[in-house]
Amino acid sequence: MSAPKYPTVLPVENLRTFVSVVDEHSFVAGACVVGRSPTAVSVQIKKLESLLRTTLIDRTSRSLTLTTAGRRLLVYARQLLDLSNETVAVMREPHFCRSIKVGIPWDVDEYRTSRIVRRVASRHPGIAIEVVSDSVLNLLGRFDRGELEISVVVSSGNGNGRGTVIGVDRPVWAGGLFGRAFERDPLPIAVPPDSVGWHVDALAELERVGRRFRIAYASASPNVRRAAVIADVAVAPMFRSFMADEMVVLDEQHRFPQLQELEIRLVALDDLDEVGAVVVGALRQEFDGTFTPKQSSGARQTALSVTAQSDLPRPCWAAKGN
Repeated sequence: MSAPKYPTVLPVENLRTFVSVVDEHSFVAGACVVGRSPTAVSVQIKKLESLLRTTLIDRTSRSLTLTTAGRRLLVYARQLLDLSNETVAVMREPHFCRSIKVGIPWDVDEYRTSRIVRRVASRHPGIAIEVVSDSVLNLLGRFDRGELEISVVVSSGNGNGRGTVIGVDRPVWAGGLFGRAFERDPLPIAVPPDSVGWHVDALAELERVGRRFRIAYASASPNVRRAAVIADVAVAPMFRSFMADEMVVLDEQHRFPQLQELEIRLVALDDLDEVGAVVVGALRQEFDGTFTPKQSSGARQTALSVTAQSDLPRPCWAAKGN
């Protein structure tokens, strides 16, 4: 009697490694994410190819390119990992299974926001972050009305803003690559309508150096303002992280003043639970840098200083080995 044939079982860890390599566009960077050496990662990918009897990654290309089979597997691999992560979360961490509303200012680029959500979801899939994107003024209003548990805000670097400083950044003047809008007089500007806060300060800096300007685009959407800059119909103040490849920084040689450093601050409810602490840890990890934490008092906010251990960055393979 022949032995029964069992279906092929795909190792979850190998699938996790495969997805990490694809997401990071590199074997080395993917190895850092999963805490293994590039050699070990390569072995795991070859194991998947052996089990599936197909090639997943085109190794003849200088860049990481998936084969047709690799693209097909990626869809199922993500679904299997999501289900596996959710199962573990429900069984081990039932208290981490809830949604939480987090405010993120418009001026924070979408890639940073996506990284924050992905970082939390990969480690605590039971946590569902509901991102609310709005102006800083509206986010603070929502927070005060109890519509948000946590919010990131941007304020002038004078130490007087609400919440706790979790990072600093200096906006720049952005112009289109090979553009000439910066030479026009008056200068066409793209800013939010009824500008407040640091956008007003940026316009005041133009006045201080004697640059005449007009509001060419008054849009609440930073993507619209970015598109106006790329099209060379306006220049705009924005964070470097929000700039596209088709844009350049305009500085003193273009007769633009340097803008003041801004504080990235965190406001949060005083009674945040463990889910809130995890999200705070992810926000700190995304925005931290070379800064000295400062804090100020404010209604219904707290200076959360504890970063959840599960949100600490994993060591790269060189430190951990196989």
